[in-house]
Amino acid sequence: MCKTQILQQHARRILAHSNRSCLFRSYGTVSAADQNLPSRIVTNSNQNAHITPMLASWQKQGHQVKPSDLRGFIKNLRGSNQFSKALEASEWMGEQKVFDIVPEDYSARLHLVENVLGLEEAEKFFKSIPKNMTDYFVYATLLSSYTKSENTLDKAEATFEKMRELGFLLKPSPFNSMISLYGQLQKLDMVEKLVREMQETKVECDSPTVNNVLRVYADTCKIKAMETFKTWVDEQGIKLEGGTIVAMAKAYLRSGSIEKAIEMYGNVAGSEKEVYRLWDEYKKETKVNDNGYRTVLSSLLKLDNVQGAEKIYEEWKPEGPKLDMSIPSLLLSRYYAEGMEINIDQMVKSIRKKRYEMHLKKIKERLIFIRRVIVVMGLKLKVEQMVKSIRQKKLKEPLILLEAREAKVKEMVTFIKKKRFGMRLHKLKESLIKLGQIGMLVGLIVAILAVIVGALVINVAWNEWLIQQHPPTSYWKVRILKDNPMLYYFLFVRK
Repeated sequence: MCKTQILQQHARRILAHSNRSCLFRSYGTVSAADQNLPSRIVTNSNQNAHITPMLASWQKQGHQVKPSDLRGFIKNLRGSNQFSKALEASEWMGEQKVFDIVPEDYSARLHLVENVLGLEEAEKFFKSIPKNMTDYFVYATLLSSYTKSENTLDKAEATFEKMRELGFLLKPSPFNSMISLYGQLQKLDMVEKLVREMQETKVECDSPTVNNVLRVYADTCKIKAMETFKTWVDEQGIKLEGGTIVAMAKAYLRSGSIEKAIEMYGNVAGSEKEVYRLWDEYKKETKVNDNGYRTVLSSLLKLDNVQGAEKIYEEWKPEGPKLDMSIPSLLLSRYYAEGMEINIDQMVKSIRKKRYEMHLKKIKERLIFIRRVIVVMGLKLKVEQMVKSIRQKKLKEPLILLEAREAKVKEMVTFIKKKRFGMRLHKLKESLIKLGQIGMLVGLIVAILAVIVGALVINVAWNEWLIQQHPPTSYWKVRILKDNPMLYYFLFVRK
């Protein structure tokens, strides 16, 4: 009988242990560190079971309740959205006082009260927290509760100001909470004010704050401000969330910038359909240029859709006058990175083909236009000579013909005559201006010489008058001869 009882006890232990392990695997809410606590209540099929009796029983059995275990236990309950049980455990921890309570414990409990019992009860609990325990974490939790609704804007602003008075605005979390609230209210000026304050007080912008600000700019369609801030974000190396990128792409769409929207969607995984949709819309609305092809190719390659990028490349017809090598270089770089030598050779041949087609198209356009000019002006040039000269690359299209391209064919002769007359008149004006400049220079030189000669004459006359009034002695004559021989000549020798 004793052996039977012993075997039954062992069987019950093994069964209980196996059931508990299965429950842990199925819910995945309790970590291995929580095995010291009665965590079966977390994974029990009866989600309404109270956790306090289990904790009390565990303590009465003489088991030690470690602070780290209990806090981790509560954290896991919060992570699995079992807020009621987490609040029950948090209240038991505060009532039993099995160890010292720290501000972080009050902060966690405040969050649980707000989730389970509502904001009003959370405010009551906040008032009951000892003053020496209401630190940054407690105020940040209260602020987060207020910023969830537009109706509590005043309370959120008052709490934020209180945190400023207490010197708690040293981390990005409070700013992020207020930016989220102001974003819901579309108060862009307040968002920018908070961003400036963070920069002035050197509070580091973390990823949630940056993404929040960009979403606010995108929702209000402030494209220039959004791009300026994104440039700063890129310099800081902060990664954007997928939702933020999509919001920015939609902002570009609302502003009519489909190319930039396609570029933004290239950074969101799994958005190939949206890229193709925008590309088809872009081709319908406007004539696609090289920049458009470059954008869609880059986006598809970022999304690892190489085949789609190759099909778009085949559609590309270069505009000229030179082949934009940045477009095929996108595919070449991908081929080189993946060691696809065959594709590289095919791409080189394709580049040569597209360059030839581009030049051939330009030559045809020039031939058609020049033929029209020849007919209108009555020139007796033969088409064969013209084609030959173009092949020899000796014929250069005059600028006057490029301008005449925009004029009507019937008015082309008059247009060209006016242009020629205008060019002659312009050359005449330039010649007159040059002559006037030369005349001014000559006049200036003559005036300078006249001033110099006049000054010399006045100097000589003045010295002659002085000599007449006071005849110089031999000593002074010698001094004048030594110091200024020319003056000596005019005063004494010339006479």
